[in-house]
Amino acid sequence: MIGPLVRTLPALVLPLAIASLSFAQAPKLEKALNAELYKDTFTETGRSAQVLFDAYLELSDPPLEVGDFFNLTTIWPGMEDWDKVSNWAAANEQMGEALMSAENRVIIGMPYGASEVSPQWRDAGIMIEVAPGGDLSIIEYPYLYGAVDTIACWATAEFYRLLEAGE
Repeated sequence: MIGPLVRTLPALVLPLAIASLSFAQAPKLEKALNAELYKDTFTETGRSAQVLFDAYLELSDPPLEVGDFFNLTTIWPGMEDWDKVSNWAAANEQMGEALMSAENRVIIGMPYGASEVSPQWRDAGIMIEVAPGGDLSIIEYPYLYGAVDTIACWATAEFYRLLEAGE
């Protein structure tokens, strides 16, 4: 009975040891990835992440769930619920101001690592996750299919709303 347990113990412990090593290496990887971002070339005034994503957090909830049936390719003045979509765009002018402010900035400048962003951003999925689950070969970008998709929907709706208004 002890023999089989002793033989399987390394098989159980090794993956845990590798996972803990990966978790220990993640901060080093984040630091290396962020090194270029924080050079003098990319000053805070050259990065647009703060402006864009703070404005995103101020957006009211979209009238429809952003995804397969509500995205930048399905938004147009003849769509079902256009009035709701148009009103949502009009009610969130701060997003347009943020986009205009970000227009001439060099990069978005999102830092790598959930620990590098505010708790509000983490809660909203505005982050780049390094080594999720301990796998150093994986980097996930949840803000791309959350915040950025919603910002794109807002911009598309605002574009059509302004066209309709002759602006």
